[in-house]
Amino acid sequence: MNSSNTLRKALWANVAFAEIGALAAFFLNDTFAPINDMTDGQGVIFGIELLILSGLAAYTAWKPTVRKGLVQLIIALNTLLLAYFIIRLEDPTISAAGMELIAVDTAAVLALIIVQVRSLRAYSQAGKPTMVS
Repeated sequence: MNSSNTLRKALWANVAFAEIGALAAFFLNDTFAPINDMTDGQGVIFGIELLILSGLAAYTAWKPTVRKGLVQLIIALNTLLLAYFIIRLEDPTISAAGMELIAVDTAAVLALIIVQVRSLRAYSQAGKPTMVS
């Protein structure tokens, strides 16, 4: 499979994940306790951050050529989101449903990071000539 297509699919998955998270943070923060646990009561700020991540990932995926620097920035933002989720898992006041939601989100973000890093490496090496011995 073409590494560019894999990278674009990973970026679009990132867009979908961030958009769903942002919508949940905006509209379900006050009514659904696990979302409130995940956002630490800051649903609007959390949603805006996810919208920024989503917009950046969509912009990068739409470009005809993938810019390595933008993908690295998206990976860095996902890593910060992963660190936030791990820190939230340490909070003893979070409900069991909140812990499960955060654990699932942590796994999803980790999977996105892994696929994006692997695809970016393959994409970067696809343009380089290979040495034949």
